[in-house]
Amino acid sequence: MTEVGLLELRGLRCRFASRGIPLIAPGTTVHAVDGVDLTLAPGEILGLVGESGCGKSTLAKALMGLGDYQAETMRFAGQDIRAPLDRRPRDLLRRIQYVFQDPLDALDPRRSVLYQVAEPLLIHGLASGAEREARARAALRDVNLGADIEVKFPHQLSGGQRQRVVIARALVLAPEVLICDEPVSALDVSIQAQVVNLLRDLRDRRGLTILFISHDLGLVRHLCDRVAVMYLGRICETGPIEPLFERPRHPYTQALVAAIPPPHPRLRKPLKRLIGEPPRPGSPPPGCRFHPRCPLCEAACRTEPPALLPIVGAQHDGAQQSVACHVARRGEALPC
Repeated sequence: MTEVGLLELRGLRCRFASRGIPLIAPGTTVHAVDGVDLTLAPGEILGLVGESGCGKSTLAKALMGLGDYQAETMRFAGQDIRAPLDRRPRDLLRRIQYVFQDPLDALDPRRSVLYQVAEPLLIHGLASGAEREARARAALRDVNLGADIEVKFPHQLSGGQRQRVVIARALVLAPEVLICDEPVSALDVSIQAQVVNLLRDLRDRRGLTILFISHDLGLVRHLCDRVAVMYLGRICETGPIEPLFERPRHPYTQALVAAIPPPHPRLRKPLKRLIGEPPRPGSPPPGCRFHPRCPLCEAACRTEPPALLPIVGAQHDGAQQSVACHVARRGEALPC
């Protein structure tokens, strides 16, 4: 992991009783996030990937102070931020902003674009009158939206325009961290690329630190500096983008990387098909969470949870590749 962190997590756990969750009995304790350590360096874009339901969004909401969570450490710029949202200092709320998955749900259908982008400044008491509108217009220009957008309402915009408005609304407060929760999953492929390129440009110009949550590994590889792979509430592998994609160590990461569509059909390789189905979050298996589906499972995997530890000799430009796998850490050759 990156040693110097702007945002640091240690031992994050999010558990709740199920209510109306399909295939899980009511009242069952769901282990949505179970002992996660994560670090974001200043100016870094970290991708968080994994199957739907693995705990990515729950982790992101905990960083914002939402939901029921516990953590040994949760720091932002050295400041303890374990307090829930309603008990966090106002300045801290400004410095960490959230970009939601569905921009239509995130926007008020009764308010104009300019009003909604300017509203956070009103709430935080940072500007008034003409200055507030000027800063909102500057934020809209930052996401490449023109003056004609200002008087429109959300239903009059395209999906890509709505997502840019949501990003502008976050940027107007001059945050240091953006948490982007599947921000392009509802957009067409061509629009996805525009929004992803916008996020990279904003990082370069503003020095933003971004947590980019996605199930699309192609987008993550294009945008991010580092990636963390999550499976059933735990991180199973982390590392710099290219080394991890070129030589994934965890069997689950290998299967995810192998499933990325190639640039040309002739380059397609046989898929690594995983056996079985993901276990239910209400009854996770003992030992390694992945062992019921793992082709390399051994006796220790069924009883001993592997810790996320650095791989010897797998350090690239100061960033360490780490894996939670008994077999991989012994240095044995894994099939790629």
